[in-house]
Amino acid sequence: MPKFSLDTNVLISHFNQLRPLDGKGENEAEQWARSLTSNRETNAILSPVEVEFLCGVVNRHEMRLREAYLRAFEVVDDHKTLFRKGRRSIS
Repeated sequence: MPKFSLDTNVLISHFNQLRPLDGKGENEAEQWARSLTSNRETNAILSPVEVEFLCGVVNRHEMRLREAYLRAFEVVDDHKTLFRKGRRSIS
């Protein structure tokens, strides 16, 4: 497990520097994210960061770019931060 992981505000702030999104593609978004992981020397995030980063998307194009951006990161908690064994599900 890495010593530290990136927080939502870091990803959102960095992603927003890619704007305007018109004309940008998924490869460009992923490469933009890799520049962050290289600069910060980690690609680690936790599952809540992944979920929060996808919130507030306004259209399909932005969703595709955000999903591509996330490919550069590794969710290091195996999504166990959100879904732990023994918790009741909402039905």
